[in-house]
Amino acid sequence: MEYKLRRNLNHIEKIYWFLRYFVETDKAALGKNIRKVSNIAEALGATIASTQNLTTEERLNILAGVLKDSILDGIKDGTQVQAKLFTLVADLNDLLESENDYKSLIFCLNNILTPSNQALGIVPTKEATQIAKIYAKNILDEKGTEGLGNILTQWDSITLDICLNRERDICSKLFFDIRKRLEKKQEFFFDENEDDPTNSDIILSALGQEFERRLGQKRKQRSGQDLEDATTYIFNYYGIPCAESPTHFTAAIEIDNWIKDSRNWYIGFSLKRTLRERWKQTVVDKDTLTEFKVRYIIHLICNDGDLTDQKIGDMGAKRHLFFVPDSSPVLSRVNNDNVLSEYVKPMSNLIHFINDLRKK
Repeated sequence: MEYKLRRNLNHIEKIYWFLRYFVETDKAALGKNIRKVSNIAEALGATIASTQNLTTEERLNILAGVLKDSILDGIKDGTQVQAKLFTLVADLNDLLESENDYKSLIFCLNNILTPSNQALGIVPTKEATQIAKIYAKNILDEKGTEGLGNILTQWDSITLDICLNRERDICSKLFFDIRKRLEKKQEFFFDENEDDPTNSDIILSALGQEFERRLGQKRKQRSGQDLEDATTYIFNYYGIPCAESPTHFTAAIEIDNWIKDSRNWYIGFSLKRTLRERWKQTVVDKDTLTEFKVRYIIHLICNDGDLTDQKIGDMGAKRHLFFVPDSSPVLSRVNNDNVLSEYVKPMSNLIHFINDLRKK
């Protein structure tokens, strides 16, 4: 297996890095501006066409200048965006060593980056949540609080299934589109003697690698929002008003929702699929909770397979409570323990418990 640095790649292989550079936030994510991307590609293409009578060195110098000016066009001096774009220009210059490199960049901007942006733009975000809300309403209408455990575990599954299946459809159509563009083998992009069938594979793999990375970022954002949406919907269904977070309260653990009790103290809710191994670093101590008038941090756990007695005891002593599905073996395990049983409660009891706190 051969290991290569970026500058050792040929102009086809460099397409992956062109794709990545234009969407990285530390380079101002310029690729999201479709009009700007199109203008850059058009300016470079026109420059290549009109400088054929010049020496190679002269053409490359002019292309570098056109690229820089096109990227920085309309950007105010001294801004953070300008500094990021200077980084983009410098990193691109490190890769653009030949006219073919510029041709690859143009092809990338016109035929890969722009369609990728358009495909990413139709990846579902809120649509799956709307379907989950319909499901949740019908479960609660039929089963009441006994359906809470089902909602919290299935909400994530429903949104994940819908989104992943839709993503796969979008990816398939995107690959079909790019493959058709590659099959044309435009003379502007490919050399006359450059008919290596692996070129298309290299470009498609670059597309797949970068598109999946961007999808992963979108999934991560969507996942956190999904969990917050689930608890918010349940609270709204039962008429429990959510509150803003305590001023200046920060913690390693992410709190999805806040409500207030009858004394105007806060109760934080953190909906998690599992309680991960970092739990010791995320526990907020009692003194900090008291300082910010936080009565409890309540963890709604969908999968309690790693909810050990040590975690329950250590976190429970610091005013952290756990609500788990009614069928959870953890409930049976701690039922006869006078201490641990105070910290773990069935999900069906959640609304009753909240309402009691709001009354007392």
